[in-house]
Amino acid sequence: MIDATREDQLKRTEVPLVEQDHAIIIRPVKERAELLKYGLVDFVLPTAAPARRRFPSKLLTVTVILPVILGAVYNFVVASDRYVSTASYVVRETQKAGLLSLVGTGGMTRSDDDSFAIAEYITSRDAVDRLVETEALPVLFGAPGIDFFSRFPTLLTGDAREDLYRHFQYYVDVDFNTSTGISTISVQAFTPQDAQRLTRAMLASAESLVNDLNARARNDSVAFASDLVASANERLAAAQSKMTQFRNSQQILNPDSEVEISNLLLTEMMRSLGDAEAEISQLTASAPNNPKIAQLNLRREALIKNIESQRAVMAGNNESLALKIEGYDSVRIERDLAEKSLINAVNALDLAKQESQKGHLYLERVVEPNAPDRYGYPERYWNMFLLVSICLSVFWIMHKTTEVLSEKDH
Repeated sequence: MIDATREDQLKRTEVPLVEQDHAIIIRPVKERAELLKYGLVDFVLPTAAPARRRFPSKLLTVTVILPVILGAVYNFVVASDRYVSTASYVVRETQKAGLLSLVGTGGMTRSDDDSFAIAEYITSRDAVDRLVETEALPVLFGAPGIDFFSRFPTLLTGDAREDLYRHFQYYVDVDFNTSTGISTISVQAFTPQDAQRLTRAMLASAESLVNDLNARARNDSVAFASDLVASANERLAAAQSKMTQFRNSQQILNPDSEVEISNLLLTEMMRSLGDAEAEISQLTASAPNNPKIAQLNLRREALIKNIESQRAVMAGNNESLALKIEGYDSVRIERDLAEKSLINAVNALDLAKQESQKGHLYLERVVEPNAPDRYGYPERYWNMFLLVSICLSVFWIMHKTTEVLSEKDH
């Protein structure tokens, strides 16, 4: 036996050299007998490198493999097809009244504020409640064949009206383009017909809201003007009744006519008095003993009494026409003011009716709801791409973190 070190044995074992004609031939040892030929009885093999794992690590399994498998099962096996129906509309507002809004320039303009209001309404609880009443929304989402995560009601989604409202928000979307003023509504359902029907129902609900806004604005302005007319009518009726009571109590139809007649009588009596006095003067100068002078004097005295009496009727006592005219003028002024108020109220009502035609909202459909012939959701391949990307990113981050922590421990 040759006493050799372990290192020499390894070298001779791995690479036996045979010198033949100054050439070095390297060949592996295949049999133990060859070792004896070169004087080697035993040798130690080098430590073999650890074998590679046949199965993936736990980290890879938890962060990548299982999520990808579950995602594939859900997307390609469990998830129900969802069809998307879309429609577009624009909200316009009239700037002129009546038929003038439909002709000429500047008759109608778009109303962005009302577009935002309608978009808010479409995604509101009131709109969902209306769909529940008109389209039986819970029945559509509880139909057979719908997956557990999309169905309503379930233990996951709940069964209350508020739960339905929150659940439906994932299936409706309204987008407003500020540059064009066009709003687009998208509604998801589990059949093309249901998606189209829901979109039509939501558009009809939006149009109903627009009509309600128009009616409310019109009714508010017209109702206020109508109240003014009614109040003016009552005021005029009260003034007219007061005038009638005054006429009945004073037994006079029109003091102005009475005054006019009294003035004519007074004027006639004064003219007769003047004639009588002139004749008396003439007879006294020409025939002082003429018996006609006495008759003329009696007539003159009677005329003077009548004139005084007539003047007393017109003014001078509590029964005079002056006081009656004062009372009559008071009630007449009140009636005239009531008439003017009524005329102004009627004009205001006509103006309110005309103005109510301004600011009138119209919801014009640009694109009618469609019935899709291919499902829009779920986007299976895109979902899987995102899932794989996220899982690989998580795996890489956790793997690198584990390596850094291991190096710190060593």
